[in-house]
Amino acid sequence: MEVDLQIENELKDNLVILTTKEKTKNIQDIVSYIKTRRYFVDGLVNDQKLFIPVDHFINFYSSQKKVFGCTNQSELLINYRLYELEKSLPENFIRISNTEIINLDVVKELQLTANGLTTVIFQNGKITTSSRRYLKKIKERLS
Repeated sequence: MEVDLQIENELKDNLVILTTKEKTKNIQDIVSYIKTRRYFVDGLVNDQKLFIPVDHFINFYSSQKKVFGCTNQSELLINYRLYELEKSLPENFIRISNTEIINLDVVKELQLTANGLTTVIFQNGKITTSSRRYLKKIKERLS
């Protein structure tokens, strides 16, 4: 197996492209490793910058043109836009509205309401609501 690393300073986010003759177990393992690697999101709490493992986050939401990330312990001001987070977060995170991304690994229950909205109940008891616009995407991801 040949391995080549190319640095492109113009890229905004890191991009990994694997070119292979066939899909083998080794290639699948590499893809799985890259997708599930643990990384950190930095945020501010009381003017203190913290680096929190991404899997500790329950959700990210925007309010008053700011983005916040919630863990069980705290709420951090995040220095990224939601669309930037959406592109870089692992597959267990999904956008459920224009203003929120959730971690599916900490969802306890999803309830469909009569008006077509989805109520999301997290393991810690926190509740949020998905917009109808994202319902199809959520169903596809969960099936």
